[in-house]
Amino acid sequence: VLESHDSTGGIPNVKLELIGMSLMVKAVNVISSANLALEKTLLSKTAKYPYTRTRIKCLSVTGGRSDLPFSTIFTDIIPRRIVVGCVEQDAFDGSVSKSPFNFKPFGISEVSIDAGGTVYPAQPFSADFSSNKYAKHFLMFYENIGAVGEHRQLSIGYKKFKNGYALFAFNLSPTDSNTDFELIRSGTTQIHMIFGERTPSIGLQIVIYAEYDGMYQIDHFRNIHADHETRTEEEKPSSFHWVPLEYYALLVLGIDIHGRLLPHQINLLNSTFACRRICEPRIEKGSNGHTRVTVKLDVRRGEYLVSGVDYLYAKHHVTLRCDHTPLVIVPSSGERFALQCLDVCMVI
Repeated sequence: VLESHDSTGGIPNVKLELIGMSLMVKAVNVISSANLALEKTLLSKTAKYPYTRTRIKCLSVTGGRSDLPFSTIFTDIIPRRIVVGCVEQDAFDGSVSKSPFNFKPFGISEVSIDAGGTVYPAQPFSADFSSNKYAKHFLMFYENIGAVGEHRQLSIGYKKFKNGYALFAFNLSPTDSNTDFELIRSGTTQIHMIFGERTPSIGLQIVIYAEYDGMYQIDHFRNIHADHETRTEEEKPSSFHWVPLEYYALLVLGIDIHGRLLPHQINLLNSTFACRRICEPRIEKGSNGHTRVTVKLDVRRGEYLVSGVDYLYAKHHVTLRCDHTPLVIVPSSGERFALQCLDVCMVI
């Protein structure tokens, strides 16, 4: 809609109105014997479905630049494939007179990716789009997206590649495969670009598309679990709820805190709660006259955790200890209280 108007007449008054939307899902009726066999299998192991997870990262390049030094794009998991394209800054910002999908070459001479210390391609090669000398980049695009020898047609020819489809693809798979499921590799991924001419004065946006291997698992109760190893911290679930310590210890750690704890169970509790965030700690008198210590302990994974023991002692002079049973000990009076009132944050 936005690309079909005449830009010479000024900014048009166009809009996109959605009349209706539907999702078509195909259902399959499974015979009883196959269904029973499937349910029996799910009791002992999960159903696994590999999938491709994608991420988009954008980098800004100011006008008048002749190169982009090695810039970090990912710092966690190394992708298996990366596709890079450049668009003008105002088109990226939403100008209706320009297309955000017009990936021009902008005089790019060299593009390389450093993934975990390995540079792709191993021997960088130059291109000159003004002289139509970019055959290696064109061939590398088709090879690294898996379109060579697989009867896949992208309708992007040699001339069309230069005029709005200048995409640079990199296959970072160690086996040089486009379909095999790869082991997860951690490391820093960087990009480096050299321009044969100065970038436009309005600047550029480098759009980076990355693919990762992922795995969905479905258990007997039809709960769907994503592959957390390929997910970044900001992509992990943020929904959580608070549960009593006794439930958390029994469900997660397999420990009944009401019984006498063995030494290895005490060590497990100590290691679990030694360095976690304490939330809403308070000391109050119960209806029976006994002092009740109520705290919330955050056991979710995070980077900026403080020691729960040090925090509670510094703020409220209360010491967390695990002897034979989990106890809270108030140093001033020596009173001891069971930690059944401790609430633990569990991610949903």
